[in-house]
Amino acid sequence: MLRVLHSGPVCDMDKCHFDYIDPSFDANSAAQATLNVIVGTESISLYGAGPAGEPLALKTQTLSAGQSDTLSLKTEWSKVLEEEAILNWSYESARCAVFNAQATLVPRRMFDADRLPEYFTLLLPPGDYTYGYDVLTEYECFLAYAADPTLDSLAEQYFPGEKPTHLATSWLKHLHNIAPANDFAIFANLRHQIVQVAVLDRQNLLFYNSFQCQRPNDLLYYILLIYDQFKLDPETIPLTLSGCVEEGSETYRLLLRYIREIRLAQAAPQQRQGPAGIPGHYWLDLACLAAMPRS
Repeated sequence: MLRVLHSGPVCDMDKCHFDYIDPSFDANSAAQATLNVIVGTESISLYGAGPAGEPLALKTQTLSAGQSDTLSLKTEWSKVLEEEAILNWSYESARCAVFNAQATLVPRRMFDADRLPEYFTLLLPPGDYTYGYDVLTEYECFLAYAADPTLDSLAEQYFPGEKPTHLATSWLKHLHNIAPANDFAIFANLRHQIVQVAVLDRQNLLFYNSFQCQRPNDLLYYILLIYDQFKLDPETIPLTLSGCVEEGSETYRLLLRYIREIRLAQAAPQQRQGPAGIPGHYWLDLACLAAMPRS
């Protein structure tokens, strides 16, 4: 039986890996735990949480197949999911989120669930997509997304009865709770080579988008572009950062040259310092998913 696996986290832009299982975590204790899984085009990650939200398992597996190679990705996704022992245990509850860059916000007054493909007419090349949407009541809007059908089929196969959400939904809900009540705020969450960026003004969502970032300079460009677009001063408005960025890394130092203050995002107190020195900002998106209210 798999007991303890841990390798120190390796984070920055093109790689982010951590692999931990608490010594006491097994098939019996899983019955009182919750499982949270993110299935994306670039990686699969999971968080097994105890009754108080404490991390019992934290794992991420980067996928090597190209994002446009659907058949290879499906094979690799399936292999990881089938071989991961803790996915075969029974949990008190389980939740799955899909993640890709094809997501857009639609104001409530303009949203029509029967017209989802139309929201992506100018955003996506022709192809076979599965469309979905989540409700963001905090912002009076919907998040519509277009995913590779393989993502949805894997979610349904391994999490029957659970409607997958898009990862941006739980992250944006978390931002509403931590954004300042009387000022602007810029947030960025980096998952490998995709960065999610959001701008809030007094807890009102002004902007959300995601960008491909192959190099630290790409990330800097998009972050500064957002500051410029909203006429915000990087000397006075901090950037709150989460995901695959290590404090002191090349990426972090580059951002700090142009942005006066960088804050590392935190979740609930029991999640702020993960096991074996895995900082909470590395796996904030998993913590946000776990905190989503049950429908």
